[in-house]
This record gives sequence, structure tokens and C-alpha cells, in this order.
Amino acid sequence: MADSPSDRSYLLADVPIQRDEQDRLGRAPFAANLAKSIVKMVGDDSFVFGLCGPWGSGKSSVLEMLLSHFGPSNDP
Repeated sequence: MADSPSDRSYLLADVPIQRDEQDRLGRAPFAANLAKSIVKMVGDDSFVFGLCGPWGSGKSSVLEMLLSHFGPSNDP
């Protein structure tokens, strides 16, 4: 039985995962702990963090999982 086009595009797509449940490489705990650390920050100071790694290493997926811990966006 041939794969449907949607199955093939899922396997070939360069699309980051968005939720912890989709994580197959064990990055979800890192994203969850980073989210907890951000929420616990006190004060009015701003901060910047960097997520470094080679292309395809999962940076965008980690960012999407991190954002999922903060709830829906207020962006239009």
C-alpha cells in the first residue's frame, strides 16, 4: 500500500515539532526546565538567551516546545 501524500510530506518536511508529546529525541525536559526557569525569574530586567547548534539539530523544535509552556500567543 502506497503512502498518502500527507504521510510523505510529514516524513520529508523540515518542520519543527511543537509539543512535548511529539519529542522523540529527549529534548522536552530541557524545554520544560527552561520554561520553569524563565517563569521563576523576578524583577524588571530583561534577558537574552541563545540556543546554538548546527542546522537540523532541533533548535526550532526546542523553541516551539518552550513556547508551548507559556500558553497561547497574543499575536494577531
